Amino acid sequence: MKLLSKSMIMVLAIVTLLPSVASASIFKDVQEQAWYYPYLLSNQKQEIITGYEDGTFRPHESITRAQAAKIISKIIELPEVGDYKPAYKDVSLEHSAYNEIAALTKVGIFKDGEYFHPNKSLTRAHLSKIIVLMYEFTVEQDVELPFHDVPEDYWAKPYIAFLAKNGISTGVSKNSFAPTQAVTRAQMIVLLDKSAKFKEDPSVNNVLYDPFVKEYKTIKQGNDKFVLETIQLVNKEREKMGMPTLVEDPELNQIAFVKAQDMVMHNYFEHESPLYGAPWDMAEGFGYTYRTFGENIAHGYKNSSNVVTAWMNSEGHRANILNEKYTNIGVGIALDSNKNYYYVHMFSSN
Repeated sequence: MKLLSKSMIMVLAIVTLLPSVASASIFKDVQEQAWYYPYLLSNQKQEIITGYEDGTFRPHESITRAQAAKIISKIIELPEVGDYKPAYKDVSLEHSAYNEIAALTKVGIFKDGEYFHPNKSLTRAHLSKIIVLMYEFTVEQDVELPFHDVPEDYWAKPYIAFLAKNGISTGVSKNSFAPTQAVTRAQMIVLLDKSAKFKEDPSVNNVLYDPFVKEYKTIKQGNDKFVLETIQLVNKEREKMGMPTLVEDPELNQIAFVKAQDMVMHNYFEHESPLYGAPWDMAEGFGYTYRTFGENIAHGYKNSSNVVTAWMNSEGHRANILNEKYTNIGVGIALDSNKNYYYVHMFSSN
């Protein structure tokens, strides 16, 4: 460890071997300036929600529960209904959406009961639950919400909280979610598109699932400019030595930020985290695969140049920066209550 102007740096390195599409312009009632337009284009490629024969999309028309079942069946693979028959009195075998409703009930996305109400509009609360269940998202029970119309004991609160926290859905206003309000066709395509992308890659919403504490965490770097600058400065040092530059790894950025934030929250400055363990153990815990792995950390430096200079003046940190085996870099920067930066550089090769 080196102390310089009340700033600290630490280094740790390890080498580990591990084993036909219609254009949206066909819709007469949709303009390119519409808030949902980009999602409509994405929807058109997949044809999840189609337009009408008269050339309209009718974005503000509500979705019925039966229509929702048909839409969802286009997204996820459903089991064969077989001999299973839900108890609904209002959904006969001849109903156009019977197979979809029965299959979704069989897997628990819809709750079996006396009535399904197929022609009733789908509400925002019900869609929240459907999205969470269909993608098997992990929800938290104790999450504070700003929505005055979502009480603590409201049945859909965990689902609404998940979508709101992770940027998939928002309220109709700052303090209102309108859980019983009908879902429109435009809202449906937006929510389905966002949730699908989040399932594929949570980083699109700058959110990371933390398996150690079993919750989703928002990734908000303490200084985005410093993230970019420190990567550029590290690569300049490598270029001076005729070495290939490191590639910024978005997944590693997220893990590095969680480590930096963990040091701030728990008031420590060490490679070994009380919660996550060693850096490489932390990476593995987050599902990150690598062949080699290393970490540099620093605290208290006010700008990118100073921290990288300090690392280059330290034998261990310099060795990490100039390690020819590394190909990727991830950077996390967190800010404590005294406006001091905690820097984490994680290096890896895949």
